[in-house]
Amino acid sequence: MKVDEKRRNVRKVVDRLVNTRIENFMPEYIAYMTGIKNNEAENFLDELTLKGAEILRINYKFICPECSKVFYFEKANDLVKFQQNNYECPICGSEILKDDIQNNTFKIYVFDKEYRERRKKK
Repeated sequence: MKVDEKRRNVRKVVDRLVNTRIENFMPEYIAYMTGIKNNEAENFLDELTLKGAEILRINYKFICPECSKVFYFEKANDLVKFQQNNYECPICGSEILKDDIQNNTFKIYVFDKEYRERRKKK
């Protein structure tokens, strides 16, 4: 499959998802739906976050390895602060090793609110 075709397929899946109740997703889901590699899906999704496109926003989530509580971060700066300062889960109080923080942090994509509203009006 050629690069442009892969890019189009990613965009088609994203355009279908925008009209559903799905609020965020991980690149692995897009890779699965399009039959491409995870890193390719992530690169194409990253293109949809650039100025001018602004279809998606990148957020991050951390899952506590002990209590499975999910913490969402809308900005990379907030994630960095959490990674540097928190070695204890604010919910269960368990100590979180630095490696666990990195291994349990995931990039997620969220639809831009304005884009989603424009698509729903169509």
